Amino acid sequence: MSTTEQSNAVLTAYKSAFGSSYYLLAKLSQDFFNVVAAPFLYEGKDFRRDKAKAAEFYQRFYDTPIEKTEKKAIVSARS
Repeated sequence: MSTTEQSNAVLTAYKSAFGSSYYLLAKLSQDFFNVVAAPFLYEGKDFRRDKAKAAEFYQRFYDTPIEKTEKKAIVSARS
């Protein structure tokens, strides 16, 4: 999916189809979509950057990389 800040597919579709004349309707539709999709959207700015930062903090805290320590859990989650 996307992050909450980057979720703008509905707004983009409206603007592409109707131009800026229906901006208010497009914005309201996008806001409604974001509420409905909230459980599936990442609440952050950039999940790729946050993922790297989380791995770095994990390694600092536990003195070992997460991939090594949690290998079984990571493999299980990916399957």
